[in-house]
Amino acid sequence: MTKPMARFENKMIIIGLPLMIFIIYFMMFRLPDLRLSVPECISGCALITILLALGFYKGIEGSVDWSFRFIISMGAVIRVLFLMRPPELSDDIYRYLFDGQVLLSGHNPYHSAPLDTLSAYPSFSGLVALINHSDLPTIYPPAAQLVFAAGAFLGGVFGMKLLLVVLDLLSCVLMARILHKFGRPQSCLILYAWHPLPVMEIGGSGHIDSAVIFFTFMSLFLLVRSTFTTGGFNIKWLSLYGWIAGFFLAAAVLTKWLPLMFLPVAALLNGSGNRRPAACGFMLGGIAMLGIFWPEVQNGFHTLSIYVANWEFSGFAFRMLRAVSGSGGIARLVPAVLFTLVAGIIYFRCYRAIGGFRQGKTIGDGLLIFEAVYGVVIAFLVLTPTLHPWYALYLAALLPFAGGAAGMVLSWSVFLSYRVMILYGMTGQWIENDFFPMLLMAGPMAAWILTAISRYKPGKFREKSLNHFPG
Repeated sequence: MTKPMARFENKMIIIGLPLMIFIIYFMMFRLPDLRLSVPECISGCALITILLALGFYKGIEGSVDWSFRFIISMGAVIRVLFLMRPPELSDDIYRYLFDGQVLLSGHNPYHSAPLDTLSAYPSFSGLVALINHSDLPTIYPPAAQLVFAAGAFLGGVFGMKLLLVVLDLLSCVLMARILHKFGRPQSCLILYAWHPLPVMEIGGSGHIDSAVIFFTFMSLFLLVRSTFTTGGFNIKWLSLYGWIAGFFLAAAVLTKWLPLMFLPVAALLNGSGNRRPAACGFMLGGIAMLGIFWPEVQNGFHTLSIYVANWEFSGFAFRMLRAVSGSGGIARLVPAVLFTLVAGIIYFRCYRAIGGFRQGKTIGDGLLIFEAVYGVVIAFLVLTPTLHPWYALYLAALLPFAGGAAGMVLSWSVFLSYRVMILYGMTGQWIENDFFPMLLMAGPMAAWILTAISRYKPGKFREKSLNHFPG
């Protein structure tokens, strides 16, 4: 291809790719009811994911680029489209609103289940009717309750979703700063900023995972800034960064328990002089947030134990093990043990690859750490008994740093689990089967196998790198 033709093609991608993505999102926005339009949504998300992979590849290649401001602005516009829609694919936001309103009224949301509070809060009866599992006290940790109160203060479903969308866009800003620190093209950010998962699950459904991702990346940004800034930091600033990073990581864990699997990342990113302040910030922040709701917060742990022992949705490994063993307990225990082993191996290999907890780390070390947590998140999604699409938001948030073909496909295929919404939207019946969880995992597995095969073809570039697709 001649240079003028190549330049013309690149300009068409720079202009045409975001335009096509916007048009697809706009057509999805115009759908009458997302529960009854799941096939159209899944197809639209597939097309967008393919376009994002193309844009990412061209960006890594250096052929195209979009400015940081344009990427964030585009991300804001497509989120606002779904911000104006009701939360059709999930009812979690109604629990958020109830907890937030109870807290704003001066009471502890862990004290009672919503159904048990109707006599005290008769004005909440309409909201309680919309809450899933309203017979159980809230499962969400203390930091989430503070976010819920802020969202409820802003007003209703729209106020809660608006707060979570703003936090999500702030996460995009933090991701861009980390990408810049690691020398990665800003175009990598489109893998999250324009991805269907945050648009649909945060802009559309308003999931609290937005706050989790913001708190997590705030912590990671502070750790990356203090560890990889040339010239070093004054020891006082270094210590302050550690305290704040630890506090934000505690906020992430106490918004939703999933970021517990990110704790080794904080240890690996930290320099030796910053590890103690970060640990102190984490512990004191956690104690303070738990203390606000003590002792009623123990009711939340009881609900969590019920979730761990009984909840399941779209988990292929769990379903297959239960079918083979005939025991739900074994089907939960084996994946839990396997995930612990896999995560331990991944983090240990990363520990060895970067030379342990040494102070002087390179940009390559930082990317290896992000690649490690990317692998751990994929292992979690494959092995968890409960796999809702919004659980994959954590995977999408890591795609700009360690994106691979299997992860890209998995970040789309999780939408297949929404097929249960079709019958549920029409009849109110929630019916699952084993085929779609298998299909959900078949795509990522095929992508992983094909990627592995392509790396070993004669003449292919075989060196492991995080800076090309599909790495």
